[in-house]
Amino acid sequence: MRMRHFLRRLQRACLAFLSAFREQKCRECGCTDWLACCIEFGEACHWVEPDLCSACADPEEAD
Repeated sequence: MRMRHFLRRLQRACLAFLSAFREQKCRECGCTDWLACCIEFGEACHWVEPDLCSACADPEEAD
């Protein structure tokens, strides 16, 4: 029983640690920080929401 409790705590700690390294990804086009979309004049997109880039957002939201 103690081993099961220890393993659950270890699993939670590992998931919390790994979530800090999770890369953002756009829900529409799949771009990331490392592989961004290019919008006007070769500029890279930016995040307007945690899972939406400026290239996929409505023009009003992108500004």
